[in-house]
Amino acid sequence: MFLSQNKIRRIRGLGACVHLERLWIDNNHITVVDGLHNLCNLVELNLAGNNIEVIGTSFDMLGSLKDLNLSANRIGNFKEVLNLNRLPSLEICTFSDPNYGDNPIYNLCNYQTYVLFHLPKLRRLDTFFISEENKNSAETTFMKKRMYYNMRIKTIRRNASNMTKLLKICRKVRICKVDIQTSKLIKKLHEINRELEERQYLPQGNKGEYESMFTYGTEQSKINPLDKVDNAQLVSDIENKRALI
Repeated sequence: MFLSQNKIRRIRGLGACVHLERLWIDNNHITVVDGLHNLCNLVELNLAGNNIEVIGTSFDMLGSLKDLNLSANRIGNFKEVLNLNRLPSLEICTFSDPNYGDNPIYNLCNYQTYVLFHLPKLRRLDTFFISEENKNSAETTFMKKRMYYNMRIKTIRRNASNMTKLLKICRKVRICKVDIQTSKLIKKLHEINRELEERQYLPQGNKGEYESMFTYGTEQSKINPLDKVDNAQLVSDIENKRALI
C-alpha cells in the first residue's frame, strides 16, 4: 500500500489489513505514530518525510518488521533508538536518506556507534551495509566511551562534593571573622562607655578632686581625651558604632 505525498495527519483505517506486508506513508504530515498495532505481518514500513519526534511503543507489535525508514523526521534523542531494539526482525533502519533528508539525531556525536551497539541485528544503516567488523568496532568504542563518561561523571561529582565542603569551610571562616569583628566592636564600645562614665566624675579643667584617680593613653596622661571632643560629635560617633554592631 502506497499513500505517499498526501496530507495524512494520522494513520487510521488499517486495523483490518492484517496481511499487509508493505506500507509507504512517506511525505505526509504525521506527528504521532499509531494505528499499526494490528499489522503483525508488516515487513516494510516507510514513514520518511513526516513530523515524527517520538517513537515510544508505536512499533512494539510489529514483530515481522525488517525494513524501517524514518528519515527526514524530527527524531533527536538517543532514547528513541532504544525503542527499536524491541523489534526482533529489524535488519534495515534509516534515519538519514539522500532522497529525503536527515533526522537531528544523525548529527549527534557517536550516532552510528550508539545505534549499532543497541541494534546489533542490523545489516544496513542509512543505506550503508554493516559488516561484523563494524559491529565489533562499534561495541568496543561504545564500551570505551562508556568507561570514559563514567569516569567524567565520577570526577564531576567528586569536584562538586569538594567544592561544597570548601564553601562550607569558607562560610564558617567568614562567620568566625564576623564574630571576631563584632567582639572587637563590642570591646571598643565598652571602652567608650567606660570613658563616658569616668568623664562624668571629672571637672572640665586639668585639676580637680578626682584628677589623680585616672590616667589615659600610653603616656599615662591625666588629661581625659574626651574633654577635647565636641559633645555632640561624640554622641553621634557612639550612636553610629552602636548601629554597626
